[in-house]
Amino acid sequence: MNPAELVHTLIRGRADRTGSRPVRRRGTGVPGGGHAQRRTPQQVPAQLALANLWRLQGRYPQAQALLLATLELAERTVGPRASDVAEVCNVLGMTGKYTGRFDEAEAWYRRALYILGPDHPDVADVYNLGGLDHARRSLAIKEDVLGRDHPELAMTLNNLGLLRQERDERAEALRLFTRAVTSLEHLVEDDHPVLSACRAHRTALQGLPGTG
Repeated sequence: MNPAELVHTLIRGRADRTGSRPVRRRGTGVPGGGHAQRRTPQQVPAQLALANLWRLQGRYPQAQALLLATLELAERTVGPRASDVAEVCNVLGMTGKYTGRFDEAEAWYRRALYILGPDHPDVADVYNLGGLDHARRSLAIKEDVLGRDHPELAMTLNNLGLLRQERDERAEALRLFTRAVTSLEHLVEDDHPVLSACRAHRTALQGLPGTG
């Protein structure tokens, strides 16, 4: 059984035990949408950023539903072996880990690694989801390969910032979010979804106790 089949088997088994199925909203990338929308690959990072925000807020059912919808969107628009699909699988793994569904989380992680392969530069991102030490390793890999100021570091910096925030290390989280914003703001449009997510995380921390 390959990693994709393992994930679906675990999800199906969990649904059978609870008498429900995982929520997948068809015709819209955002849960609760009432009408069909044009679905494009550009929606994937924005939806992923929103799902990450909900996860950070502890809104795990909403995050899970949006992540599954985002996975479906990514599979349909860029293909099941694209790096965007791997990134969504990573975040699904994180959501599973923080809600105690460890077998399911491991299956998502394995699917992400299966998609990327051992030599893909983005495999470093998978380390973000194992914990703080792995996140540090992810950043070190990318800094070594791409350089400290490369814009592709932004999402890794953002993810590490989220982990620091969850550990209540606000000053370090704010520093990481600020570095992520700085690496992107002169290179992408002001409404770029990754830049918007990094800015939102930075703004949420600014002025809070422990950030000065």
